[in-house]
Amino acid sequence: MHNTEVKGTEVDIVRADGSIFNLFGYAAPLVDQQGNPRGAVAAFLNITERKQTEERTHRLMSQVQEQANILNAILSASVDHIFIFDRDGRYQYVSIGGAAVLGWKPEEMLGKTWQELNFPPETLATMDQLDSQREKVMATGQPIKAESEYCGADRVHCYEYVLAPLYNPEQAIAGVIAISRDISERQAALRERLRTEQALRQSEQRLRLAQRAGKIGTWEWNLRTGEVYWSEGIWDILGLEVGSEAPGFKPWVDFIHLEDRPRIMASVETVLAAGKEYYDEFRIVRRDHTIVWLASKGKIIRDADGEAERFLGVNIDISERKQIEAEREELLLREQAAREGAETANRIKDEFLAVLSHELRTPLNPILGWITLLRTRKLDPEKTAIALETIERNAKLQTQLIGDLLDISRILQGKLTMTITPVDLATIIAAAQETVRLAAEAKSIEIYTEIPPDISPFMGDASRLQQVVWNLLTNAVKFTPTGGEVKIKLESAANYVQIQVSDTGKGITPEFLPYVFETFRQADSATTRKFGGLGLGLAIVRHIVEMHGGTVHAHSLGEDTGATFTVKLPLITKVLQSHQNPPLAKKLLDLHGVQVLIVEDEQDTRELLVFTIQEYGAQVKAAASADEALEILKQSQPDILVCDIAMPEMDGYTLIRQIRTWPKEQGGQIPAIALTAYAGESDHQQALVAGFQKHLSKPVDLEQLVEAIASLCKMGF
Repeated sequence: MHNTEVKGTEVDIVRADGSIFNLFGYAAPLVDQQGNPRGAVAAFLNITERKQTEERTHRLMSQVQEQANILNAILSASVDHIFIFDRDGRYQYVSIGGAAVLGWKPEEMLGKTWQELNFPPETLATMDQLDSQREKVMATGQPIKAESEYCGADRVHCYEYVLAPLYNPEQAIAGVIAISRDISERQAALRERLRTEQALRQSEQRLRLAQRAGKIGTWEWNLRTGEVYWSEGIWDILGLEVGSEAPGFKPWVDFIHLEDRPRIMASVETVLAAGKEYYDEFRIVRRDHTIVWLASKGKIIRDADGEAERFLGVNIDISERKQIEAEREELLLREQAAREGAETANRIKDEFLAVLSHELRTPLNPILGWITLLRTRKLDPEKTAIALETIERNAKLQTQLIGDLLDISRILQGKLTMTITPVDLATIIAAAQETVRLAAEAKSIEIYTEIPPDISPFMGDASRLQQVVWNLLTNAVKFTPTGGEVKIKLESAANYVQIQVSDTGKGITPEFLPYVFETFRQADSATTRKFGGLGLGLAIVRHIVEMHGGTVHAHSLGEDTGATFTVKLPLITKVLQSHQNPPLAKKLLDLHGVQVLIVEDEQDTRELLVFTIQEYGAQVKAAASADEALEILKQSQPDILVCDIAMPEMDGYTLIRQIRTWPKEQGGQIPAIALTAYAGESDHQQALVAGFQKHLSKPVDLEQLVEAIASLCKMGF
């Protein structure tokens, strides 16, 4: 006891069962007259229920505060702007975003009406409209949803908003809540989309009109689903009503012309497999049997993983173009038909004349050259023998060429005559074989014969038939490479005899095979050709065989597969002849101290030129080909180059052009003389343009050649 009064004390009492109850107490001391404590008086009130109620209330308030905090967080994070008005239009709540849009802070707006706030003049109409709508909601209790523009600090914004009534516990309208959202970007996107859609509709309309006018249609094939889309243009092209049947790949294929279908299917399969762009032209057949030409172009579209997803393309009706092309082609064919024969004849004539010039001049060159040397020099017996053999060989060649020309002339004039007598074909074949034996041995070519012993005598012209066999054998040996084979087979039947000559040589290209027996035709008439001749031999063969009433045929699988010539002669007949291999040429004078490089593929001519120029004191190197000449020039620098034009592999023009690309110190400016049996003015100009300083035609005057060499040396090239 402290002799002190105690008021408002709360005491927690624990019962025997462990439950707790709360007491609110008052206590005061009792004292005697002298003020000495004698006792105390106390009063207690059970406040357990009150304490429990207070605790429940506290928990509830905590929960309410927590929910309020969550709500505030949600409202703050929301893109929506929230305003709560009381019945008088005063702001009771304003979200941070909403206040910011209006240019205020939330605390500055609370408790005020919009009129009490100083809004910019340009916003007053909008605010007045919103306040009228608020009053209407208060009056009707019906929400209002609308859109409005508000002039913000940066630009005019468009807002979508809702005004809804707020009710008190008695279900009376206590205020209005307004929720707004800035839809400016959405509206702009919407307007842009509408503009785009409008532009797209217009573009599609223009495209449809353009496709219809241009007879164009587009298609799309979904490679995953198999679905196919056809534009209106495709339906028009196919002659169908739009949507009259299901579009698809198979229906499209069914329209393709049967002749074109395999090719188009293979083309589409290739595109799908390889992913290449597709283009083809083909025919379709409409249901009314009308044929339409289409040009179709397509492209594979791939997804992000590179997998083929769609096949897009366009079809164009090109029937009119094809018709115009066909008409133009027909017109061109008609126009060209009139002059084709003349042009072909002119071309063949020009080629023949050029080759004739070459073939006739080439044998003359070694003949005249060696004759000059025999007249002007004292040659030893060995050189004299070489000279005479060369002259004889080339003279015979010249005679054969002239003989072929005379035979062709007689054939063309119908004056070729025959003397019909009994002929032993086996003897004729043996004689022709002996004629070509040396040429075959020089190339190690084996000639096999298959002649039955019981061939009966044949009525014909022996000399002409020998000419036929000789021409066929000569050609076989000429066009067969070293180490090859030639076979002659003779056989007889009931009413004809057959001579067959086959070889393992150069063969005949499919392009030239139909023309092999034509007069003046040669597979190779260029300056780089390897094989000489006038192209008359097989034409003569054909005419002689036909004069005997027979036929001659050529067979070859193509280049480097050999050839077989078959002559069939009924037991009374007619025929034709061949030609030979030409050489080339060059010439002489006095040239001590001069180094000369001779480039000539013809051995006789090359030997003549080397010997002649050496006789004039020059140091001479010789090359049998342009490649060999290039190797010599890389190792030494002669003073003069004397070069043939018509050579195999690389001709003289190509050689001099290549040399002229070299620097001067490597011989790029070496003086050069062109020798050629092509002796026209255009050939002269072509040689000078190619890079030669002089052009001499064959057969070459040897003194003229030496003078040309000397003059170039003096000119200091």
